[in-house]
Amino acid sequence: MYLLDKNLIHGAIVSKREGPFNRVPFFATTKEELIEAAGSHYDISQGVVSLERYNSFVPTITKLKSVVSSDAMSIAVVGTPCQINSIRKMQELSILPAHIVKYTFGLFCNLNFSFNAEARKKLEEKFDFLFDDVEKLNIKENLIIQLKNNRVKYIDFKDIHEFARPACFACRDFSNVYADISFGGLSSKDGYTTSIIRTNIGKKIYNNALKKGVIKESSELNTSVKKSEMLAKIISFGKRKFERYNKALKKRK
Repeated sequence: MYLLDKNLIHGAIVSKREGPFNRVPFFATTKEELIEAAGSHYDISQGVVSLERYNSFVPTITKLKSVVSSDAMSIAVVGTPCQINSIRKMQELSILPAHIVKYTFGLFCNLNFSFNAEARKKLEEKFDFLFDDVEKLNIKENLIIQLKNNRVKYIDFKDIHEFARPACFACRDFSNVYADISFGGLSSKDGYTTSIIRTNIGKKIYNNALKKGVIKESSELNTSVKKSEMLAKIISFGKRKFERYNKALKKRK
């Protein structure tokens, strides 16, 4: 929103909900459209139906091609590690139209899930709930399912590997190391998001947004101990994902 307000971008590629368990890449050009697309989505966009759980197709990159109106255009992209990594490779190799991406905002990502009809039925039976009762899905240390009547279920990632997108097990990046700023719920209290500034561009826009009052920092960040605890947890999750990648690699050999 800050970048749009300051005319630093023409819009941002985000993901927008389409039905209860599907999302599609969406080019948001207004504050209202950004708010409409806000929220967490844990499913892959539909590709070739029979191959949807095994493809490495990243629809955000395809959306990038469709938004170009001129070489002078500037956009931001919000994406998972695999998506941001793809954009960085395109920029390094001068593959068009990656040159119009001026800002990248990366999401922490442990796994992405395929909640098709069969998977939803298995999940309901395994964890004793109904998807009709689900009000919100969130990921921090666990998969958090908020149900009606204020019920909450915390599900460990290792218990839902069978529902994960297989390509995710070949990914080593948890905290989106190639983004300008990385974001995630890990270590943050309710109402806040853990943010990691990774580039000089990220530092500049973060500090300017903070100065303008568009964002605010938690008072807990005033202590170096709290920052160290947050960083340690992020590093721990990153190591676990890397170990999972190595295990998956050994199985393929």
